Amino acid sequence: MFDEDSAILMGTGIVGWPVAERESGRYGYIALYPNMDPKAKALYFKRLEYEVGTLGAVVIHTRKKESSGDLKRGFIPTIPEVGSKFILGKGILWSPGYVKFKSKGDPRCLGLKPIINELQPKDWLDPKVLYKIVNQTCKIYFIPDMGL
Repeated sequence: MFDEDSAILMGTGIVGWPVAERESGRYGYIALYPNMDPKAKALYFKRLEYEVGTLGAVVIHTRKKESSGDLKRGFIPTIPEVGSKFILGKGILWSPGYVKFKSKGDPRCLGLKPIINELQPKDWLDPKVLYKIVNQTCKIYFIPDMGL
């Protein structure tokens, strides 16, 4: 998995994403509600944007599932145990900036672009993992690839 002590905390919040990410199948970024920790964003995001690495999540609070999932592809939300760690994917850290959401504010979002083919049409993040953490409160970490 990953070691939280050697990873960079990017933010904490309830994990979600816009419907368009599911409809397109891209699953390229997530949002954290309430908005991502402004200190983490200010200190780290601009310095790390476009760096290659891994996004990880640690579940710190669970709640009932509110999403029916991606039924076309067979992804059904589950409720993980507190303390569970997940790897969301590996790629190039990026952000679409602030994204408009219905009734949830305009959170700053972050995700990963594919390393080899930015035009890859789907699964920039692992949707199986995303449906394990959707609507759960998580700490999101970035683990830079140090060329090891």
